[in-house]
Amino acid sequence: MMICIIPARGGSTRVPKKNIKPLAGRPLILYTIDQAIDSNVFDTIIIDTDSNEIIETVEKNRYGHCVCYHKRNEITNSYKSVQESVIDCINDISTLYQFDSICVMMPVCPIRSVLDIQNMYYEFHKNNYKSLLTCTKYEKPLEWSMTIDYQINNLIYFPDIHCTDLTCRSQDCKCAVYPVGSIWMIDKQTFLDYKTVYVPGFRAYLINKMYGLDIDTIEDFDIAELIIRGLDHVE
Repeated sequence: MMICIIPARGGSTRVPKKNIKPLAGRPLILYTIDQAIDSNVFDTIIIDTDSNEIIETVEKNRYGHCVCYHKRNEITNSYKSVQESVIDCINDISTLYQFDSICVMMPVCPIRSVLDIQNMYYEFHKNNYKSLLTCTKYEKPLEWSMTIDYQINNLIYFPDIHCTDLTCRSQDCKCAVYPVGSIWMIDKQTFLDYKTVYVPGFRAYLINKMYGLDIDTIEDFDIAELIIRGLDHVE
């Protein structure tokens, strides 16, 4: 049995009250809740939060019968990782719910596909994966990357792990990806043992970069709103 955990801090350094800030007319967190419900694959959906205001926002929008809440005892330290917070949540709710795997969906990634959630769920169980993470491709090859050393007159140099010839063709370079917080699925005990989703043999599920958009700034909100309104127009 898999449960879905949606971690939602009340505070945010760069964008105050980010998780309930309106996006295209709706509080940000509601997009992720809708997608979790519409996927129809989770036994329980839990909002893990330190904020009464987030709980009130969710309940005001009539999701009370669809989700449960895990109220953290203290305001979450901004330096505490999402994975640490989810581990605390799992330990607190393990006596209340029966589950052997979890899916973590970050509310700051509102443009995810319900089909991706469903496909990941079936792929995770069919292949008995221990950890499956959404990833998206880098726009440019890592072989073209450079580092700026501000201590040495802004000298740009190539790390040893990459090529030193920018004439190498992109099609000759390896496909490089990076994880995004859209959807993580992991075996419960494996997560508790390793305390990370990056366990030995973890797998990547590739998604379109648009679906992995992570909102950190006001500019990100503007981009997400353009995408959402564009998708609504297409539909």
